[in-house]
Amino acid sequence: MVPSSSSQSGKGRVTIDYGVWLVQLLIWNVIVVSSKLFLYLAQWIGSSLWVSLASWIFQSLHQSPLLKLLVVMVAVPTIMNSIQFWIQDNFLKKHLDEKDDPEIKSLFFEEDQTEIELGQMEVDS
Repeated sequence: MVPSSSSQSGKGRVTIDYGVWLVQLLIWNVIVVSSKLFLYLAQWIGSSLWVSLASWIFQSLHQSPLLKLLVVMVAVPTIMNSIQFWIQDNFLKKHLDEKDDPEIKSLFFEEDQTEIELGQMEVDS
């Protein structure tokens, strides 16, 4: 979904800087591709270690294929996705000390823009 060029809200007009959006998109894609490449290399180089570790972990689950399936399909992805979300959230969230930094604001807003507080926005129904 491509962002619209502008959207109307209660107090003002917000315009999107497509240059900033494109740079953010490209940076995000570089991060995703780099992480996939890193994981591929880690699995390829350490394959014997990972096989030994998986054998040790699953030796107690050998008699219960359903429990093994639950661990592989539910528990591990849930844990790994939670860790990934936590790491990404820490990188992406706006820190309190950066809230009013004019240099950061200038990257995302034009000079004639007024900041709209969520509490001040009117919702059209």
